Amino acid sequence: MNIFITGISKGLGLELANQYAGGGHTVIGISRSAPRGIDPQITCLIGDVTAPTCETIIRNGIARLHCLDLVINNAGCGSHGSQLDMIDPVELSSQLELHCVGVLVVAKATLEKLRNSNSPKIVNVTSRLGSIRKHLRGDFHRRTFNVVVTSSSDERRRWLNEAKELAANVFCEKGTQKQP
Repeated sequence: MNIFITGISKGLGLELANQYAGGGHTVIGISRSAPRGIDPQITCLIGDVTAPTCETIIRNGIARLHCLDLVINNAGCGSHGSQLDMIDPVELSSQLELHCVGVLVVAKATLEKLRNSNSPKIVNVTSRLGSIRKHLRGDFHRRTFNVVVTSSSDERRRWLNEAKELAANVFCEKGTQKQP
């Protein structure tokens, strides 16, 4: 598979990039700073998905590929405010630019290559507010207004472990699934 991942400098993005590359997939990623501890087979692009030049950086970075099979929008940041009276409008505006406009920029930049794939996929990584398990457990039951919640270190570790499982067990050639 040919894979493009945003936010590969650390955390989930770095782990996904390394796991996919280690599995023999072609990985191209982008982050605002050079990642440390990254598999040398990964092509690393330096850029900010909210910058006007990012679409060109991505298109140039993936130009050698015939297709992209998977795009993972992982670039993101948390917030200091999870209740209405704690939200900083400037911070919220910056987050909307990254989490919404940045995703659109990446989609536009990769669309041509995705169209060349037999089974193209776009995965958008979200905060823990997108966790079905946490909603079913009632973790957010008494909250009246949530915008963005920063994940705890335990939550990040859990996501990294799930990323390892996902990379090792789910995405294989042509949509087949490895049996555990």
